[in-house]
Parts: sequence; structure tokens; C-alpha cells
Amino acid sequence: MALDPAFKPLLAMPEMQFARPPEGVTPQMVREFAKAARPDLPPPALHQVRNLTIPGPGGDLALRLYHPTAARPAPVILFLHGGGFVLCDLDSHDLLCRGLALASGCAVVSVDYRLAPETRFPGPVEDSYAALEYVAQEGASLGLDATRIAVCGDSAGGSLAIATALLARDRKGPAIRHQALLYPVTDAVCNRPSMIDYASGYVLTRSVMEWFWECFLEHPSHGDDPLASPARTANLEGMPPATVITAEYDVLRDQGEEYADRLRAAGVPVVSRRYLGMIHGFATMPHVTGIADRAIADVGLDIRHALGASADGIEAENIARAQRLYAAAMTADWATVEALVAADCRIEESSGLPFAGVYVGPQGMQDLFVKVGGMVTILDVRLKPMIASGDTVVVPIDLVLDDGGQPAPIPVVEVLRFADGKVVELTPYYFDTNKVSAIAAARG
Repeated sequence: MALDPAFKPLLAMPEMQFARPPEGVTPQMVREFAKAARPDLPPPALHQVRNLTIPGPGGDLALRLYHPTAARPAPVILFLHGGGFVLCDLDSHDLLCRGLALASGCAVVSVDYRLAPETRFPGPVEDSYAALEYVAQEGASLGLDATRIAVCGDSAGGSLAIATALLARDRKGPAIRHQALLYPVTDAVCNRPSMIDYASGYVLTRSVMEWFWECFLEHPSHGDDPLASPARTANLEGMPPATVITAEYDVLRDQGEEYADRLRAAGVPVVSRRYLGMIHGFATMPHVTGIADRAIADVGLDIRHALGASADGIEAENIARAQRLYAAAMTADWATVEALVAADCRIEESSGLPFAGVYVGPQGMQDLFVKVGGMVTILDVRLKPMIASGDTVVVPIDLVLDDGGQPAPIPVVEVLRFADGKVVELTPYYFDTNKVSAIAAARG
């Protein structure tokens, strides 16, 4: 598939071609540049976000805990951020962690492990494992269910997530139920076909990957260690079931997909998805492509199912209410909508949509549907399995629109919050605004 056109303006910026730094440019300088280049995006609200400090192998270790809802105890995702073992921190991946928490219904614990070259391998690996042990031992006091843990990481964080799972298996440490890996690094040798084919021009380059490894490893021979290069692991039996996502135009694509294949060969259940038209790091770019939120929704659903979090009690009731609400709205049963939607419920549609704005209460929902119906023709609304946690229900939908006589499925993810049995907030978490706007414009 062709590169997603949404990336073209980004890739045309010389500063976004992330190559080996020139001689004399230090890792700290690169960190400051990367920090300055971060987009300033509004974070989605969660029930609670708090910073923690725990003892680590090299001194105090900072963590950030995200609780999407008030439900306790919550299954937990231990998250390791990417950045080539050299860059990034808790703040760089704050938006991604919030998205994972909302999409999965799980708490997320993000780890601020020590960075290379100040701390080389295996320091960041031991930091990650220390955080896992802390969650397992002290999780109850934090409202966490330490019997339901997943590890997750993007890029270099994916490598650390795999290494953490390997250590947990081999040291007979805390049980990990799932590993979720976003375009992971798995080998210090940068020679796979995708590393050659996409060596430059797609943000992450082969040359900077080689520089990252030089910073991370004290000696090239340390790259043979499976905790540094999980691709070198002789035996993957007994590893947790996995989700592995890759991007089509990514130097790391082949490493991630080979790891998924090796897990399957070892008898480990794996869901592997290649996102076509995407580049490395796309899941942290919701301001560039709507596929970012879609990928996080996919991963979140995988984790939710893997951790065995079944909806019961109030969660099951809220899912049933959400199902009734969507069925009623689609059949213009406004009496049922009025019974399910609070009078002051805010329905906030994205500014990129032709029907953007804030709609309030049952009448607002009716007004929204009338407005949408005047702009596009809805052929079908296909509800996917909903995810509930506490007072929140995440609703994945395929909204099928008439696009010039052809059905056009539009992936949508909406978040509903309930209080006293009624919806008090409805927010679109993912919507392909460009596609919807184009269909509306074509209809005239």
C-alpha cells in the first residue's frame, strides 16, 4: 500500500529525518531537541494520574500510575517507553499511556527507566524488572490486581517489555499474562530487508538505530545477549501470549514480525498486525493520522481480553445500557434515548467533523442525529464488543456510510461515562474526520 498521505508534510521537514547525530552532538542535546519537537496535544481525562517513586537497582525510580476509572482493583499494564534506549521519558508517552488505559480499561504503570549511554545494558532491563516486581508486591495498595499483569512497550520499550517477560519466566518471577509490543526492537544487528528498504526518509533511520545500539551496549558482543536482542533467545516456550503490531514503512518491521513468527513456532498464541501505509512511531501521532487511535484501541482490546477482565455487575449493566442507547438512536426511539441520557450530558464532536460542536442531553443527541443525517447517508452501524470498566464504556463501531454509491466503513471509537444509570458524557475517542468530511462534501 502507498504511504499514508497524512505523513507527507511531516516527512518533508528535514528535522524529522532522524539520522545519526553529527560529531560533537551529545545524547543530551538530542534529548532536548526531541523534547522541543513534541506536539502540545490536550490529554484525555482519566479518573486519576499520580507520580510515584520506588527503590530501583540504581537509585530512585520514577513511575506514573494511570487509573482510567474508579474501579478497584484494576488489571494493570506495565508500560516501557520507546526512544532507542537513549531518548524519551514519562511525559513523551503520557498521551499513549492515557490512550491505553482508556482503550483497555486497565491501569497503566509507566516506567522512567535509566537511559543510555549514562546507563548501559543491562541497567534499563533491570529497572524494568524492578518495576514489575514492585507492581506485583505492592500493587494492592495502589488499587491494582497483581494477578492480572501485562507488559507493553513501543520500539525500544518493546525490547524491554520482552526482556522483562523473559526475566519473569526464567527467574520464576511475577506472572505476566500478555505482552503487547508496538513496532518493537528485537535485534542489535540492523540488516533485515526492511532496515535496508526504509533506511532513510521515514523518520526512524538505519543510521540512528546503529547509533542507539552504540549508546546502549558497552561492547558490540553484548548484543548477543537475549535480554538485549530478544531475537537471539534460543527458547521462547513459556512466554506470555502476545500482540505484535508493526508499520509497513518502518526499518523495524521485519524484526517485529520475525519475533511474532518465532513465538508462534514455540507454541505461544500471537496476534500480529501490520498497519499499512504507516511509519515508525505512528501510534504516538494522533495529530497526524487517525490510525494512531485505531491501533491503540486494537491493542487495548487485546489486553483487556487477555487479562480476563470480564464485565460483571455495574459494568455489565452499563454495556447493556449502551447497547440499548445505540439501538434506540438508530431507530429514532427518542423516548428510550431520553430514559438513558442525562439532561446535562455533554456530547462533544471533534472540530474536524462537519457536524462538530457540543450537544447537550437527549434533545442534543436527537439534534446531532438529524444534523448527521442531513450531511451523510448511514447505511449501517456495526457495534463491536464493548469494553467496560467501572463507570466507563468504550464503544468500537464500524459506521458504514454511502460514498458515491459504495459502502464506506468508518472506524469509530466512542467513550461513554455513566452515573446513576444514565450517560453523563459521550466523547469520540477516534473518528476518521478526513474521510467523513470528504464524503459529506461530495454529497453536497
